[in-house]
Amino acid sequence: MRWILLLLAGCAGRVDQLGRASWTGDSLAGKTTASGEKFDPEDMTASHRTLPFDTKVRVHNLKSGRKVKVWINDRGPSVKGRVIGVSRRAAERLRMIEDGVVPVELKVKRCGSRNRRACELARPERRTVRQARRKARGRDR
Repeated sequence: MRWILLLLAGCAGRVDQLGRASWTGDSLAGKTTASGEKFDPEDMTASHRTLPFDTKVRVHNLKSGRKVKVWINDRGPSVKGRVIGVSRRAAERLRMIEDGVVPVELKVKRCGSRNRRACELARPERRTVRQARRKARGRDR
């Protein structure tokens, strides 16, 4: 029993990726995304460089503390240092509209590929929540 508790404790609080998020608004509404869908700023969608399409990701805004779940349906963002670009609806729920760019934690909730390794290989960084937050605040070396 003790081993099971230790194993579960070791898995809790994992962060799949840490970085900065931006949002996309009405300027790209109706344009075709990399997945072939039309971009709708009212959908809870996002762009990511490597995660498979239809992957469900929890985005946690470290500044406001708000969390949302989004579906990956596009590639991007193309700006260095940003790990995800969210739709306007997701940005509103994360309370990041005014800030534009905010520090975030990403957690893959459901892989969009039948090959689960596609999501594992796409995770460039795995840290504990404490390590991720320290890095976001500039205290990690």
